[in-house]
Amino acid sequence: MTTAAHSQDPNVAHLALRPRKPALVLTPPEPPAERALRLHQEAKSVSLEHLAALLASIDQAHELAQTVVDSGDLYAVGVHALSERLAEDLFRYSRALTALTERQRAPLNAH
Repeated sequence: MTTAAHSQDPNVAHLALRPRKPALVLTPPEPPAERALRLHQEAKSVSLEHLAALLASIDQAHELAQTVVDSGDLYAVGVHALSERLAEDLFRYSRALTALTERQRAPLNAH
């Protein structure tokens, strides 16, 4: 058969027009134990993001309470004292949560 005959052969012509598909590479599925460990590590990592958001909110509430304290007698009776206790408590909570967060972060940094 000549080249002209190949170009007219319907069995060969459709092969030339069909785009080539990339080779399909199959990867073995992740073993369940490895997947569980990976997902657990991801969850631990996301939990640190959650703790960071909580710390930011505590710090913001502390700043607001401290603003009330710094305002003196602008607010009603008892508000100054309550805000002062709240600011002190929030400061302690923030320090404690920061320490606990660092303790949780340490094993993740080791991997």
